[in-house]
Amino acid sequence: LVDIKETIGLEIGASDLPTVKPPTGRCFHANFRSKSEMISLWSLDPNEVTDVDYIVPRNGLLSERITDRKFDYIVLAHVLEHIADHIGYTQDLSGLLNGKGVIMMAIPDKRRTFDQNRELTRIEHLLNDYYERPTYPSLEHIMECAPCIIDELRDKGPTELYRWAKQNHESG
Repeated sequence: LVDIKETIGLEIGASDLPTVKPPTGRCFHANFRSKSEMISLWSLDPNEVTDVDYIVPRNGLLSERITDRKFDYIVLAHVLEHIADHIGYTQDLSGLLNGKGVIMMAIPDKRRTFDQNRELTRIEHLLNDYYERPTYPSLEHIMECAPCIIDELRDKGPTELYRWAKQNHESG
């Protein structure tokens, strides 16, 4: 889709697994954590973690932070599933592209994830998120996903699950 040697890209959330590594191409990196934070948090090899050119707050728009250039391509690998407003986020990314730019996304194959038995997200949910513009998952979404991820919540009733989700939501 793009000649990475001749274009300028942006990769979001690469951490220690960037898609385009120097000197392969000219690709900037954005994350909501700094390089040093990622190294410290996950005990990563400092030589493997990409430099972060743009630190973007979780509740901020990329287009508000990245104002100095447009990109020929944007790469997201396992990022979209962590975003509360998929439609709004994709629109924001589109504004960072030059006229013929492309967005390339890799998202998990649901059949091979912890939430494989969860219902598919309905279009009504996605449109509601777009309308409400959340910057953090809703209480409903946390309650729906948490039992798929956290073993001790799998057999909990609605009261206990609500309590846990509310505390998680309020703490960020």
